[in-house]
Amino acid sequence: MEFLNPSGFWFVLLTVPVLLFYLLRPRRREKTLPAVLFWDGIAGEQQTRMFWQRFRYPLSLLLSLLFLLFLTGAFSDPVLPLQKRNAAAVVIVDNSASMNVKDGSGRSRLDEAKSKLRQFFDSQYRRSPTAVITASGEPLIAAGFTDSPALLKEAVQKIPATDNPSSLGAAVETAELLLAQNDSGDSPIFVFTDGCSEDISRLITSKRLVFFPVGKPANNTALTRFHPRRSLSSAAGYEVLAEVSNFGTLPVECRLRIVFEETLVELVPLTLPPGTAETVCVSGETSAGGVLWATLEFPDTSPPDALEADNTAYAVLPPRPPLKILFYGEDNFLLQKVLESQQNALFSTISTLPETVPPDSVLVLHRIMPPVLPEGNILIVSPQTDCRFFRTGLPLATPPAVSFADFMKKESPLLRYVHLDDIPLPGARKLSFPETGDAGLPEILLATAEEDPLYLLWHRRNGKMLVFNTEIGTGTLEFRTAFPIMLSNAMNFFRNPGGDWEPVYKTGEAVVLPVDSVHREIRLCSPDGTEQILPVENGTVLPGGFSRCGIWEAFAVRPAPGTSGFIRQFACGLMNPAESQLAAVPAEFYTRSEPLEYALTGLPLHFWLTLAALCLTAADWHLFHRRWLD
Repeated sequence: MEFLNPSGFWFVLLTVPVLLFYLLRPRRREKTLPAVLFWDGIAGEQQTRMFWQRFRYPLSLLLSLLFLLFLTGAFSDPVLPLQKRNAAAVVIVDNSASMNVKDGSGRSRLDEAKSKLRQFFDSQYRRSPTAVITASGEPLIAAGFTDSPALLKEAVQKIPATDNPSSLGAAVETAELLLAQNDSGDSPIFVFTDGCSEDISRLITSKRLVFFPVGKPANNTALTRFHPRRSLSSAAGYEVLAEVSNFGTLPVECRLRIVFEETLVELVPLTLPPGTAETVCVSGETSAGGVLWATLEFPDTSPPDALEADNTAYAVLPPRPPLKILFYGEDNFLLQKVLESQQNALFSTISTLPETVPPDSVLVLHRIMPPVLPEGNILIVSPQTDCRFFRTGLPLATPPAVSFADFMKKESPLLRYVHLDDIPLPGARKLSFPETGDAGLPEILLATAEEDPLYLLWHRRNGKMLVFNTEIGTGTLEFRTAFPIMLSNAMNFFRNPGGDWEPVYKTGEAVVLPVDSVHREIRLCSPDGTEQILPVENGTVLPGGFSRCGIWEAFAVRPAPGTSGFIRQFACGLMNPAESQLAAVPAEFYTRSEPLEYALTGLPLHFWLTLAALCLTAADWHLFHRRWLD
């Protein structure tokens, strides 16, 4: 303990007159009486005693000395070690997702931390510079160095709740940099947190940090993974991977509800032992795009779940527009009917070749090939003439019914679920490739036993090209399931892979958002309705990170008349085990509890000493009038 006003100890000298007034008795007055018969006994008791006998009734003296002692302590202005004046100090406030957990009264941990902070600033009898830093996502300075408790409390009150993960380690580094710039030496760093951080085990060993624990361990079940993607084998399908983890100490029964827009996709019952996780894979069919979300539902008999932010996850499923199939060449009933039956595709026959095949289309050439192939995606079936990619030769002898297992690339997505064992492929021609051509050599997907290519793939600069070197209608392939599967794989292969999935962003991480470059700036709306205007540079936006779980929406700042200006949606989720593990905080964190010198009322010691002195004065007055004091 230190004393900010040591000269106040001079008040101890007042004990001398207090003792003198107690020991000295007033001089007796002489009085003439007619008789002393009744006064003999009283006079005997009032005779002067020895010096030590004057302390027979010390209560009054004790109260007076205690009053003087408390008054001396108040004037000397004592402060405890952590209340002493420092050149500067830093307060770190954890406003991460786990601080949104509510207690029985409905207050969140962040609200409790703010209440403690108000008491903390009132208790600090130091008018030294103090700064406030938040510890969620990227550390932010909520208040620069100031010695005004009112300004500090106002800054703390404005700290928002977020769904970001905790960043205590980065916040401590920022605090140390601030203190180093102010030459504060070993000034303490005060941390108000619930301990749900990946850095807490390392930080609790630091002697410079003073922790103020907020909240207690709690049971929690969370969605730790939620990732959808478009199916690779279905033109309109999608698949969802979800992971549910039980971070509590009790078994949990719940249901995982997955919904696309307003349509229920799946309802999966789960039973999770303590400390376990279960992965769920769900598939659905739709070519439309929209919001896909999952939520956990708990029965009344389940243990209470502490954190709500990790019970729901969102994702944006991109639309899959239909693939336009442009058929050119000789008619073939079986081939055309299989192409017409393709899922999420628009089939049409053309009589004039386009100069360039659009990105959302594929050109199917049957037997007839132009001298110059257009740019884009092309499927050639039964080629009869030469092109710059290959030269056609004489027809091959009808392949016998042999196994193609040793001559096909089964790992290729073009041959997924395709079995060609004992199926002859008649009508194929001998193909050769120019040695000096600029088209490059193809990838052979299927060949005969003599290594004559039957199914080939070229990756061109502006598209892909497949060549199926066999006649349709002269064998048995077109009557087998392998034939429509091969064409379906080919159509899925030609689809634009850029829209197969949208990332699910995590709160707190730095993100780069793709936006159409025609916009110079956008209006980004958060799930809670707040907006910010951001510039667009090279088709991207840098918002810094998402602080709230849910669906974020981008709008044009100056939309066209009659339109909303909507651009696109972005999904954001917590999916951070460190924030969801509410029961895994190290026990050492709670042992470093709030120091005793910071009383619940948060008032300095001189206030209590002065109050005690006043209480003793009132007690002395009361006892004297009650005749309890001599």
